[in-house]
Amino acid sequence: MTSVHLGWTTETSLPVGVGYHGGFAAGWEHTLNQPAYFTVLSGFLACLTSAMLAVRVPRTSMVFHALRLCGVVSVIITGVVFNLLLRGPDVLTGVRWVNDTVLHVIVPILVPAVWLLVGPRGVITGKVVALSLLVPLGWLAVTLGRGPLIDWYPYDILDVPGMGYAGVGVYVGAILGGYLLLACLLWAVDRLLARVPG
Repeated sequence: MTSVHLGWTTETSLPVGVGYHGGFAAGWEHTLNQPAYFTVLSGFLACLTSAMLAVRVPRTSMVFHALRLCGVVSVIITGVVFNLLLRGPDVLTGVRWVNDTVLHVIVPILVPAVWLLVGPRGVITGKVVALSLLVPLGWLAVTLGRGPLIDWYPYDILDVPGMGYAGVGVYVGAILGGYLLLACLLWAVDRLLARVPG
């Protein structure tokens, strides 16, 4: 909800030194653009799958488990990437501080902790890992395809006009590699915990 509030009340601000110049005005324009931020998308996915599990725990759909895995892995990646690569020097206050703390600190810690403690167990397979990759790959395809049309990218590490596709590719490749590594790690942990008598 804080992201919706910020979208409604503030316009986009460009990071210093980027090669793109577009943006969105406060109100509907910026609010409807919020899912373009992977932070918002991954947080929503993690919250949605958590709520679905809370309502009805037994879930057998491979698609659901892929989305769940994607949500867990993506919020971890979001926390790591934002805090290591994207966090600026600005001191945030009010709603901005709350939004930042929840999405970039609390959710990336809380969601994997709940997954570790509650599960469900024994549901991650190689197919689930592969299927889960479709979400970040789809987001990336839309983001890079849309960027030149609107002259805007959600993060400066995706600054194609400034760094070129080769420069952006270094970040993208490292993040996707980290995603796959982390997803496989969760797969291994899931298999291990599934064997523990409960």
